[in-house]
Amino acid sequence: MSCVNDQVHKPFFEFAIEYGFTQIVERPTRGSNILDIVLVDNVQAILNIAYLSPFLVAIMMQFCFLYFFEQKCIDCNQESDRYYYCWFDANFDDMIDIFQSINWLSIVSNYPSAECMWSVFRDILKQTINATVPQRCLGARSLKKTVKRKYPRVICKELRKKSFWRKCKIQHKSHFFRTRYRESCHKVRQLLRASEIAQELKVVNADNLETFYRYVNRRLTSKSGISPLYDDHGKLVSDNAAKANLLNYYFASVCTDDNKCMPTVYHRVDFTCSLSNISFTVNNVEAAIKRLKSNLSSGPDELPPLLFKKLGLVIAQPLAIFYHQLFSVSFIPSKWKHAVITPVLKKGLSFFVSNYRPISLTCVTSKIMESIISDQIHSYFLFNGLINEAQHGFLKGLSTTTNLLQPTSICFINKLAEILGPMFVTAKFFADDLKVYAEVLTTIDVDCFQFALDRIAA
Repeated sequence: MSCVNDQVHKPFFEFAIEYGFTQIVERPTRGSNILDIVLVDNVQAILNIAYLSPFLVAIMMQFCFLYFFEQKCIDCNQESDRYYYCWFDANFDDMIDIFQSINWLSIVSNYPSAECMWSVFRDILKQTINATVPQRCLGARSLKKTVKRKYPRVICKELRKKSFWRKCKIQHKSHFFRTRYRESCHKVRQLLRASEIAQELKVVNADNLETFYRYVNRRLTSKSGISPLYDDHGKLVSDNAAKANLLNYYFASVCTDDNKCMPTVYHRVDFTCSLSNISFTVNNVEAAIKRLKSNLSSGPDELPPLLFKKLGLVIAQPLAIFYHQLFSVSFIPSKWKHAVITPVLKKGLSFFVSNYRPISLTCVTSKIMESIISDQIHSYFLFNGLINEAQHGFLKGLSTTTNLLQPTSICFINKLAEILGPMFVTAKFFADDLKVYAEVLTTIDVDCFQFALDRIAA
């Protein structure tokens, strides 16, 4: 992105970039030029943009847009208090002592049923969490409170100096207080901008993708993530329950139902070699727990990965025992069959349901078990040579870039350069696609380009 480097365009361009504004008028409004500027900091609030014909021939094109203002009302009489766990203030040492004092083998012997055994383990885990993790109430009135930003000491000192505005308001004719107040405001703005630049440089130098996205999401204006949606009748829906139903119906309609038919699989290895069982040990459970991210993204069971990362070996032992019991009787807990679905806008306008894609948050305990099963199936495939050498996706250390660097891909690229060399073309190579662009001026160029494409296809 660039603009004319002068005293008018450059400051305005830097202002829009610095404060995250987006231009919503994308079509030319007069000739080939865009002469209308409408900047917004929340794109999801723009419901629709319509371009209308001008009043006269020589006048610019008209456009209109719908802006949605959502009024949030909280009913004080309604019982809406919610409690949440403060995981970072939890006493994990006491939790480890409690888990070490439990005889898990006796639970297996006393509750031979897989469903009862897993229910007892879940109850013990919940009781331990309630005893060692503090809870806080998030009531209806506390939802309206905003978190007070913490500034460095130098900025806080200057912010206290902005109290000149009170004296300036009382003595509005005093030139001294007006001047001191303006100087204080200017210095505070400079310090705030310098602090933001230092924080952004810290994020860039960290070279951590998770830190970058956490900072970006914190700066976003729209915190709800879901704008009002249009239903099948063209009616605008803003109620959270109605929006959830619309998204649920759409996600369910685009999913593929299981037809209960197993594909035909031919035996490619020796009949004596097979993967008949999955081994669940304390070591591979602990290794799967170490690969989890230390965050609070929990599934329907409300148990975050941070809990399992902190407990580690202490919880790996009972999980190995219970995973073995669940796998031996082919039992799946009911919570594992559910997920917390988060809709994410993928492209286009935010008020269309079809422009969202779902992200599922499942139970962490099911993720750990799936990871162990996936590792052992992958090791079996590699040991018996069941993965083709051309397979580069979903494998560790391989990607679409390594696929392009294969000898067969390099030979194809050299052949393509030899065929298209005399022509003025632009070729883009992808792991699963090829796009060729050429400048065609005459019918002779069309024939030459078609002949080159036929040679590539041959």
